Amino acid sequence: MKISLNDFIIPVIVLGAAGWWGYSTWSAHVEKSNAEQARLAAASREDRALAEIAHQHQATRALTARLSESGPVFTYQVQNALSAATGKAVIISGRLADIEKRDGLYLLHLTDSSTGSIVIRYVLECDPKIAEPIIAKRSGINSLTAVVLVSSVEKAEFKLSGAKSGDREPNLLLDDSSPFIARGRCLEVVVR
Repeated sequence: MKISLNDFIIPVIVLGAAGWWGYSTWSAHVEKSNAEQARLAAASREDRALAEIAHQHQATRALTARLSESGPVFTYQVQNALSAATGKAVIISGRLADIEKRDGLYLLHLTDSSTGSIVIRYVLECDPKIAEPIIAKRSGINSLTAVVLVSSVEKAEFKLSGAKSGDREPNLLLDDSSPFIARGRCLEVVVR
């Protein structure tokens, strides 16, 4: 029996391809595992920082998740959920919608739609010490968690929307899913 060069080449190619596939699969798994560990470590640091500032300000998590459990939601319910009536600091989360500067202070506009069918828009007054790190990181910010003192809650009367088509006037539509507007002051912020 005569052994040719082809008898060696085919097994070497098969072994090489299997080795490359195994290595790339293992590398992808290791990379995914490292990314997950880094994400968990960052979340743990954020949770520790949030727990520390919550303790410092004696803040509790806002009870907004329970608002849409039964029937319509009224302003007094949102006030109670945000502790506006008692003046206690609460922890809220939201998506950063805008940053405004007025009279040397910043106004952070956050939108919280995690409460189900209702939307709460926060307008929070912050000093430059709190706002400037957020401004510096603005491109990578998904959401903010903040310890705030809510001073007032009101329901927006209505919201108009419409689109202009051609030379005609825009068709205005009344949206009855009016958001609640909560105004207050930032005590601390954790960027997520």
